[in-house]
Amino acid sequence: MSFETLPDFAPLYILPEDNLLGEVIIPCLRTSNTYDCMTGFFHSSALREMAPGLAEFILHPEGKMRLLSSPYLSIEDQTAIRDGSETPAELLARRLEDLYGSHEVSESALVKHTLECLAYLISAGRMSIKLVLVKNGLFHPKIRLFSDGNTWIAVHGSNNLTRSGFITNVEQVSVSRSWLSGEEQKVVQRLRDEFEATWHNRKPSFMRTYDPPEAFKRRIVQDFLPQRIPNVEDFAQAWSVDHSHGLVGSSEVIVAGSPTNSRGFEIPQGLIYEKGDFAHQGQAVIAWEQAGHKGILEMATGSGKTVTSLIAARKLFDPASPLLLVIAAPYLPLVSQWAKEARKFGLNAILPGDQAGKAEKLASVRRTVRNLRLGLSKVECLVVTHDFLCDARFQDELSRFSGVSMLIADEVHDLGTPRFLGNPPTRFDYRMGLSATPIRQYDEEGTEQLKIFFGDVVFRFTLKEAIGKCLVPYNYYVHPTELTSDELQQWIELTDRLKNMGWTLGESGDGKNGDIPLALQKLLIRRRRVLEQAENKIGVLREILESRDSKRIKHTLVYASDKGREQLIEVNRMLMDDIRLRIHQITQEETSKTELAQSLIASFADGDIQVLTAMRVLDEGIDIPEISTAFILASTTVERQWIQRRGRVLRKCPRTNKQIAFIHDFLVIPPMNEETFSDSGMSKILKSELERITEFASLSSNAAAPDGALLAVRPLIERYF
Repeated sequence: MSFETLPDFAPLYILPEDNLLGEVIIPCLRTSNTYDCMTGFFHSSALREMAPGLAEFILHPEGKMRLLSSPYLSIEDQTAIRDGSETPAELLARRLEDLYGSHEVSESALVKHTLECLAYLISAGRMSIKLVLVKNGLFHPKIRLFSDGNTWIAVHGSNNLTRSGFITNVEQVSVSRSWLSGEEQKVVQRLRDEFEATWHNRKPSFMRTYDPPEAFKRRIVQDFLPQRIPNVEDFAQAWSVDHSHGLVGSSEVIVAGSPTNSRGFEIPQGLIYEKGDFAHQGQAVIAWEQAGHKGILEMATGSGKTVTSLIAARKLFDPASPLLLVIAAPYLPLVSQWAKEARKFGLNAILPGDQAGKAEKLASVRRTVRNLRLGLSKVECLVVTHDFLCDARFQDELSRFSGVSMLIADEVHDLGTPRFLGNPPTRFDYRMGLSATPIRQYDEEGTEQLKIFFGDVVFRFTLKEAIGKCLVPYNYYVHPTELTSDELQQWIELTDRLKNMGWTLGESGDGKNGDIPLALQKLLIRRRRVLEQAENKIGVLREILESRDSKRIKHTLVYASDKGREQLIEVNRMLMDDIRLRIHQITQEETSKTELAQSLIASFADGDIQVLTAMRVLDEGIDIPEISTAFILASTTVERQWIQRRGRVLRKCPRTNKQIAFIHDFLVIPPMNEETFSDSGMSKILKSELERITEFASLSSNAAAPDGALLAVRPLIERYF
């Protein structure tokens, strides 16, 4: 980041008519790695005005902030210092308690958000505060110094660091730049010298600089340090809360430089997408453009669908025509991941799903649309869930914008539902669907309706093509696992009940082909559960893990059945109690809490958590490239799951230098001492299981090796077929 990327500033700003915050303060704070401030008066309400830039300032890992201020001292305070009844340190501690413990702190979400930013900076050693007392007078400068590491900008004038100083008072403020010769350069240098002299207590004896009490700093960190680093989405959510409570007016989002895209929507420098291993990304963009900016990209998990779609959106974007970009993903963790990727392209994505209620969500959408309509932003990006995309009121808010709009639908196959197809958001001029598996298995009508709305599949990049380029190769191991006699009997009884109800086994064997009465569905699920939760699977898994050094087990994932939690609970117990591993489950319960999910994934990536256990929730989109080994205890007959699970494990990970992945599958077979087979319906089920194994083995590196899948299943084929 450099000040060279910022627009030219006016030499003088008159407040409140001129937008000093939106045009100067917030852009400088976002771009700086050093921020020094001298202010004669400071109040917690002013924290709202710093909020839009603080979260982005935090993103600069070397960014440091220093604040020199003089808390308001009454006549009684000054008398107490003169007569010695109170020391300056005691007085400052009391005034700081008043300042940060004020009623407004607990009332304003923006103030709380900013205090969290400051607490993080203080705890990380990146922010320092000092207080200045002047004998028989006031410390009254209003100077803000920003540096990008090479050059400096000084913002100086009459306004204090208070809300009224920015919003309501009539003030005058000048902007001086160090790279300009003449008076501006001299002004910047003089102000820098003044700050340093005051900070280091080199001023005359009538003025003294104090460090705040350690107890004060401890209190800020203790009371406000967040569980994770604050970000721009936190600011957007806090603004919405304050707005809904009447603490900020609708116009203040403009004054405060709210989430508009000051940095510009650009393809990141150094991103190679037209040649080499990622040339398929550029080819996909061209195919989508040639199809009239509509269509579905069928790209293997891990091949860069997110980056490809954002490249396409940027190539579509014309600053002369404001663009509304809406990205829809099925789950909240995916929404957060999309926002993170959008920031790399200079987009400050708004996440309505983070809001507390429907009214707050719609309000954030309304503000986004208004910013475009009023010309306050050239591009706005909303990242929403599939569920919110289908909301009629959300679509009504979007209809208020008549400019260019684009929809990117991640995991587009999930939108082939009556709720979406019955009322699709036709407002979008340009549409892109993304999926590794866009064909909805057993649902031809839903697939065709998706193609009508998004366009045909215009580009394909298969898993086979991706392995060795953007995905690592893998070894695949099959572990035959016998049903118990009781489980086989349960399977036969359920099959007989299905036959008595008129059910004819299809090739899939578990009832996915066509509309099925509810009673039949329940029986089919129960029967499938017998396979997925076969009790011997856990014993086989235990044997595999016990043969390894438990201290060296890491970056491992175990997929359990999603048809009830019994297997997951037993797996968790076995891994913790028997193998003594550090594990954590990651289910819908965990992923619904974004902070918790991010914390778990980070701990897993660092190796603090050795094993994650999951039930389907990791099948789509959640990016954990560190996974190197996966144990698939349970699989459905849905081919989409097979492809997505492999892509999840095969992602490259430069951090761990992953060169190959390992996938272990569990194939359920009848008890070897049982003769009952063909009449039980298991023959077709076993054929279906072998289809999956054949598919997994076909792309594995060890298919024909002694430990490979083909040799493992050959005796079973000879026995049963």
